[in-house]
Amino acid sequence: MTDPVKRYIFSPGNDNRDEIKVIMNYIVENMKAKDPRFSIIAFDAEYAKSGIRVAEAKARELPITMVGREILPLGIIDATSQILAMKRKRVTHVFSITAPGSTVAVLRSAKSLNFSPIFFGSFHAFADEVASIAGPAARNTYGVGAFSSWFDDVEGIGKLKRVSLKYYPNIKPPNRYYVKGWISSMIVHEGIKRAGNNLTPDTFVNSLETIKDMDMKGLTGPISYSPTDHKGNDYARMYKADIEKGYFVPVTGWIKSK
Repeated sequence: MTDPVKRYIFSPGNDNRDEIKVIMNYIVENMKAKDPRFSIIAFDAEYAKSGIRVAEAKARELPITMVGREILPLGIIDATSQILAMKRKRVTHVFSITAPGSTVAVLRSAKSLNFSPIFFGSFHAFADEVASIAGPAARNTYGVGAFSSWFDDVEGIGKLKRVSLKYYPNIKPPNRYYVKGWISSMIVHEGIKRAGNNLTPDTFVNSLETIKDMDMKGLTGPISYSPTDHKGNDYARMYKADIEKGYFVPVTGWIKSK
Protein backbone atom coordinates (compact mmCIF):
# COMPACT_ATOMS: atom_id res chain seq x y z
CA MET A 1 0.00 0.00 0.00
CA THR A 2 2.99 2.32 0.28
CA ASP A 3 4.54 1.43 -3.09
CA PRO A 4 4.13 3.79 -4.82
CA VAL A 5 3.93 6.42 -2.07
CA LYS A 6 0.47 7.84 -1.39
CA ARG A 7 0.19 11.12 0.50
CA TYR A 8 -2.07 9.95 3.34
CA ILE A 9 -1.10 6.28 3.70
CA PHE A 10 1.65 5.10 6.07
CA SER A 11 2.71 1.64 7.23
CA PRO A 12 3.98 0.92 10.78
CA GLY A 13 6.43 -1.75 9.62
CA ASN A 14 7.75 -3.82 6.74
CA ASP A 15 5.98 -5.85 4.06
CA ASN A 16 6.12 -9.51 3.11
CA ARG A 17 8.75 -8.76 0.47
CA ASP A 18 11.14 -7.82 3.29
CA GLU A 19 10.14 -10.94 5.20
CA ILE A 20 11.00 -13.19 2.25
CA LYS A 21 14.43 -11.61 1.86
CA VAL A 22 15.15 -12.06 5.57
CA ILE A 23 14.05 -15.71 5.45
CA MET A 24 16.09 -16.60 2.37
CA ASN A 25 19.21 -14.94 3.77
CA TYR A 26 18.61 -16.76 7.07
CA ILE A 27 18.45 -20.12 5.27
CA VAL A 28 21.82 -19.52 3.62
CA GLU A 29 23.71 -17.48 6.23
CA ASN A 30 22.42 -18.87 9.53
CA MET A 31 21.13 -22.36 8.75
CA LYS A 32 23.98 -23.03 6.30
CA ALA A 33 21.55 -25.13 4.25
CA LYS A 34 23.07 -27.38 1.60
CA ASP A 35 21.34 -27.21 -1.80
CA PRO A 36 18.09 -25.69 -0.44
CA ARG A 37 14.99 -26.12 -2.59
CA PHE A 38 12.55 -23.32 -1.77
CA SER A 39 8.80 -23.24 -2.41
CA ILE A 40 5.96 -20.93 -1.47
CA ILE A 41 2.47 -22.07 -0.49
CA ALA A 42 0.01 -19.22 -0.70
CA PHE A 43 -3.46 -17.93 -1.41
CA ASP A 44 -4.09 -16.71 -4.94
CA ALA A 45 -3.85 -13.05 -3.92
CA GLU A 46 -1.65 -10.13 -4.92
CA TYR A 47 0.20 -9.97 -1.61
CA ALA A 48 1.31 -13.53 -2.26
CA LYS A 49 2.12 -12.93 -5.93
CA SER A 50 4.34 -9.95 -5.09
CA GLY A 51 6.15 -12.13 -2.55
CA ILE A 52 6.73 -14.82 -5.15
CA ARG A 53 8.27 -12.30 -7.55
CA VAL A 54 10.69 -11.19 -4.84
CA ALA A 55 11.52 -14.80 -3.90
CA GLU A 56 12.33 -15.68 -7.51
CA ALA A 57 14.63 -12.67 -7.82
CA LYS A 58 16.29 -13.36 -4.47
CA ALA A 59 16.85 -17.02 -5.34
CA ARG A 60 18.91 -15.91 -8.35
CA GLU A 61 21.23 -14.01 -5.97
CA LEU A 62 21.66 -16.91 -3.54
CA PRO A 63 22.52 -20.60 -3.78
CA ILE A 64 18.80 -21.44 -3.52
CA THR A 65 16.74 -23.34 -6.06
CA MET A 66 13.24 -21.90 -6.44
CA VAL A 67 10.81 -24.72 -7.26
CA GLY A 68 7.63 -22.75 -7.79
CA ARG A 69 4.60 -22.38 -5.55
CA GLU A 70 1.46 -24.18 -4.48
CA ILE A 71 -1.96 -22.50 -4.47
CA LEU A 72 -3.88 -22.90 -1.23
CA PRO A 73 -7.60 -22.07 -1.36
CA LEU A 74 -8.90 -19.81 1.39
CA GLY A 75 -10.39 -21.72 4.33
CA ILE A 76 -8.81 -25.06 3.44
CA ILE A 77 -8.73 -27.71 6.18
CA ASP A 78 -6.61 -30.28 4.32
CA ALA A 79 -3.53 -29.65 2.18
CA THR A 80 -2.73 -33.19 1.06
CA SER A 81 -2.49 -32.41 -2.67
CA GLN A 82 -0.21 -29.41 -2.08
CA ILE A 83 2.03 -31.38 0.28
CA LEU A 84 2.30 -34.29 -2.16
CA ALA A 85 3.30 -31.87 -4.92
CA MET A 86 6.06 -30.35 -2.79
CA LYS A 87 7.20 -33.80 -1.70
CA ARG A 88 7.58 -34.85 -5.35
CA LYS A 89 9.66 -31.71 -6.00
CA ARG A 90 11.91 -32.56 -3.02
CA VAL A 91 11.26 -29.19 -1.38
CA THR A 92 13.41 -28.53 1.70
CA HIS A 93 12.13 -25.11 2.80
CA VAL A 94 8.56 -23.80 2.57
CA PHE A 95 7.29 -20.24 3.06
CA SER A 96 3.60 -19.99 3.92
CA ILE A 97 1.84 -16.78 2.87
CA THR A 98 -1.55 -17.77 4.21
CA ALA A 99 -3.43 -17.44 7.51
CA PRO A 100 -3.15 -19.25 10.87
CA GLY A 101 -5.90 -21.81 10.20
CA SER A 102 -4.51 -22.71 6.80
CA THR A 103 -1.01 -22.96 8.27
CA VAL A 104 -2.25 -25.52 10.81
CA ALA A 105 -3.82 -27.52 7.95
CA VAL A 106 -0.53 -27.47 6.02
CA LEU A 107 1.53 -28.57 9.02
CA ARG A 108 -0.85 -31.39 9.95
CA SER A 109 -1.01 -32.63 6.36
CA ALA A 110 2.77 -32.61 6.13
CA LYS A 111 3.11 -34.61 9.34
CA SER A 112 0.54 -37.20 8.24
CA LEU A 113 2.44 -37.67 4.95
CA ASN A 114 5.84 -37.88 6.65
CA PHE A 115 7.03 -34.73 4.88
CA SER A 116 9.39 -32.70 7.05
CA PRO A 117 10.85 -29.62 5.38
CA ILE A 118 11.53 -26.48 7.40
CA PHE A 119 8.41 -24.31 7.38
CA PHE A 120 8.38 -20.51 7.59
CA GLY A 121 5.31 -18.37 8.12
CA SER A 122 4.77 -14.70 7.32
CA PHE A 123 3.46 -12.26 9.93
CA HIS A 124 -0.11 -13.15 8.95
CA ALA A 125 0.48 -16.91 9.23
CA PHE A 126 2.54 -17.60 12.35
CA ALA A 127 0.11 -16.62 15.09
CA ASP A 128 1.13 -18.06 18.45
CA GLU A 129 -1.90 -20.35 18.48
CA VAL A 130 -0.35 -22.22 15.54
CA ALA A 131 2.31 -23.57 17.94
CA SER A 132 -0.29 -24.72 20.47
CA ILE A 133 -2.95 -26.05 18.06
CA ALA A 134 -0.62 -27.81 15.61
CA GLY A 135 1.45 -29.25 18.46
CA PRO A 136 4.20 -31.66 17.32
CA ALA A 137 3.41 -30.86 13.67
CA ALA A 138 4.79 -27.34 14.29
CA ARG A 139 8.07 -28.47 15.83
CA ASN A 140 10.17 -27.40 12.84
CA THR A 141 8.29 -24.19 12.08
CA TYR A 142 9.61 -20.64 12.04
CA GLY A 143 7.88 -17.30 11.73
CA VAL A 144 9.07 -13.92 10.56
CA GLY A 145 7.45 -10.57 11.20
CA ALA A 146 7.83 -6.88 11.86
CA PHE A 147 6.26 -6.81 15.34
CA SER A 148 7.08 -8.35 18.72
CA SER A 149 4.66 -10.57 20.61
CA TRP A 150 3.07 -10.36 24.07
CA PHE A 151 5.61 -12.94 25.25
CA ASP A 152 8.78 -11.07 24.23
CA ASP A 153 11.08 -9.77 26.94
CA VAL A 154 11.66 -6.23 25.64
CA GLU A 155 11.09 -2.80 27.15
CA GLY A 156 8.24 -1.88 24.80
CA ILE A 157 6.26 -5.04 25.58
CA GLY A 158 6.79 -4.43 29.30
CA LYS A 159 5.04 -1.06 29.03
CA LEU A 160 2.30 -2.45 26.79
CA LYS A 161 1.57 -5.14 29.39
CA ARG A 162 1.49 -2.68 32.31
CA VAL A 163 -1.04 -0.44 30.58
CA SER A 164 -3.13 -3.31 29.20
CA LEU A 165 -3.33 -5.12 32.54
CA LYS A 166 -4.21 -1.88 34.34
CA TYR A 167 -7.43 -1.55 32.33
CA TYR A 168 -8.04 -5.22 31.53
CA PRO A 169 -6.58 -7.29 34.41
CA ASN A 170 -7.99 -10.55 33.01
CA ILE A 171 -6.87 -10.00 29.43
CA LYS A 172 -5.73 -13.13 27.60
CA PRO A 173 -2.42 -12.81 25.73
CA PRO A 174 -3.42 -10.94 22.57
CA ASN A 175 -1.97 -11.56 19.13
CA ARG A 176 0.57 -9.48 17.20
CA TYR A 177 -2.15 -7.35 15.62
CA TYR A 178 -2.69 -5.91 19.11
CA VAL A 179 1.02 -5.03 19.26
CA LYS A 180 0.80 -3.60 15.75
CA GLY A 181 -2.06 -1.36 16.86
CA TRP A 182 -0.03 -0.18 19.86
CA ILE A 183 2.92 0.63 17.57
CA SER A 184 0.65 2.54 15.20
CA SER A 185 -0.64 4.60 18.14
CA MET A 186 2.92 5.42 19.22
CA ILE A 187 3.69 6.69 15.72
CA VAL A 188 0.48 8.74 15.58
CA HIS A 189 1.29 10.25 18.97
CA GLU A 190 4.75 11.26 17.77
CA GLY A 191 3.29 12.86 14.63
CA ILE A 192 0.76 14.85 16.67
CA LYS A 193 3.49 16.08 19.03
CA ARG A 194 5.63 17.23 16.14
CA ALA A 195 2.73 19.02 14.45
CA GLY A 196 2.10 21.05 17.62
CA ASN A 197 -0.80 23.45 17.93
CA ASN A 198 -1.22 23.82 14.17
CA LEU A 199 -2.59 20.30 13.71
CA THR A 200 -4.28 19.59 10.39
CA PRO A 201 -4.24 16.51 8.15
CA ASP A 202 -1.43 18.02 6.09
CA THR A 203 0.71 19.26 8.99
CA PHE A 204 0.29 15.81 10.53
CA VAL A 205 1.56 14.13 7.35
CA ASN A 206 4.43 16.61 7.09
CA SER A 207 5.36 15.84 10.71
CA LEU A 208 5.32 12.07 10.16
CA GLU A 209 7.66 12.55 7.23
CA THR A 210 10.30 14.03 9.57
CA ILE A 211 10.50 10.92 11.78
CA LYS A 212 13.94 9.34 11.53
CA ASP A 213 15.08 6.19 13.39
CA MET A 214 12.37 6.42 16.07
CA ASP A 215 13.33 4.03 18.89
CA MET A 216 10.50 1.53 19.36
CA LYS A 217 11.95 -0.10 22.51
CA GLY A 218 12.14 -3.54 20.95
CA LEU A 219 8.56 -3.58 19.60
CA THR A 220 9.88 -3.38 16.04
CA GLY A 221 12.91 -1.98 14.27
CA PRO A 222 13.50 1.79 14.21
CA ILE A 223 10.79 3.73 12.36
CA SER A 224 11.61 6.26 9.64
CA TYR A 225 9.55 8.14 7.06
CA SER A 226 10.22 10.72 4.38
CA PRO A 227 8.25 12.42 1.58
CA THR A 228 9.34 9.58 -0.72
CA ASP A 229 9.01 6.65 1.70
CA HIS A 230 5.96 5.90 3.87
CA LYS A 231 6.93 2.34 4.83
CA GLY A 232 7.88 2.27 8.52
CA ASN A 233 10.96 0.09 8.22
CA ASP A 234 12.59 -2.87 6.45
CA TYR A 235 13.16 -4.95 9.60
CA ALA A 236 11.94 -8.38 10.64
CA ARG A 237 12.66 -10.81 13.44
CA MET A 238 12.87 -14.59 13.22
CA TYR A 239 10.86 -16.75 15.64
CA LYS A 240 10.58 -20.51 16.17
CA ALA A 241 7.60 -22.49 17.44
CA ASP A 242 8.02 -23.73 21.00
CA ILE A 243 5.33 -26.38 21.26
CA GLU A 244 5.92 -26.92 24.97
CA LYS A 245 5.28 -23.23 25.71
CA GLY A 246 2.58 -22.97 23.06
CA TYR A 247 3.91 -19.89 21.30
CA PHE A 248 6.77 -18.64 19.12
CA VAL A 249 10.04 -17.52 20.71
CA PRO A 250 12.57 -15.18 19.08
CA VAL A 251 15.77 -16.68 17.68
CA THR A 252 17.27 -13.45 16.28
CA GLY A 253 17.25 -9.73 16.92
CA TRP A 254 15.83 -7.26 14.41
CA ILE A 255 17.28 -7.94 10.95
CA LYS A 256 17.24 -5.39 8.13
CA SER A 257 16.26 -6.94 4.82
CA LYS A 258 18.77 -6.81 2.00
